[in-house]
Amino acid sequence: MLFYILFICIVLSLFFLSRVFPDGSRRYYFFELVGLFVIIFIGIFRFDVGWDYINYYNYIDKIEVNQIIRLEPLSQIFCIIAILFYNPPLLFVLFGLPTYLIFFHSFKKYSVNFQLSVLIFLAFFYLESFTSVRQILALSISFWGFKYILKQSLFKYVLVVGFAALFHVSALAALFIYPVYRFLSLRMLVFIIPILFLAKEILLRVLYVLDIYSY
Repeated sequence: MLFYILFICIVLSLFFLSRVFPDGSRRYYFFELVGLFVIIFIGIFRFDVGWDYINYYNYIDKIEVNQIIRLEPLSQIFCIIAILFYNPPLLFVLFGLPTYLIFFHSFKKYSVNFQLSVLIFLAFFYLESFTSVRQILALSISFWGFKYILKQSLFKYVLVVGFAALFHVSALAALFIYPVYRFLSLRMLVFIIPILFLAKEILLRVLYVLDIYSY
C-alpha cells in the first residue's frame, strides 16, 4: 500500500510541476512525459502483482499449451512470442505497453483535460490492468474506436471492435454501444449500460462453466 501511495504522489507531483510551465512548452511536456513513463514502467515491469499474474506466468514458464489454446488468437500470438524468448515477464510487456499507449493517445486526442483523464484512469482501471491484461487491452482498443461512433461510421467501428475481440471476446459487448449512443436518450443510457455490463458478466461465466471460454 505504501508503494502505491508513493507512486500516486510521484505522478501527481510530476503533473503539478508540468503545470508550473506554460502549456505546450518543452518543460511542460517533459514533466508530463516523465509522469506517463512512471505509470507505464510500473505497469509493464511489475512482478507477481495481479490475481492472474501467476497463471499467465505459468502459461509461458511451463508452456501450458492446453491453457494457451483456450485464449483468443492474438493473445495466443503474444504467448507464443514470450515462449520463443523464454521470458514470461515479456508477456506482460506485450499486453501492457499497447494498452497504456492506446489509452493515453485517446486521452490526448479527445479529452479536454488530458492529465485529469489519466488520473481517472489510474483510479478506476490501472490496478485492473494488472490482472485483466487481455480484457483491458481489448477495452483500450474499443475505447480508441469510439471516434467512429462519433463519425457515424458503423463499419469501421465494427472492424475495431472485431480486432479488439481477437485479444478478448468480451470486447464484442462494445458493439451495443453504437446503437445505444446513436438512438437512445441519456436517461435510457443510464439504465441500460449497467444491464449490458451485468449481462456480459453472466454470459462469460456461463461460457466459462461450459468450458468454452477462459478468463
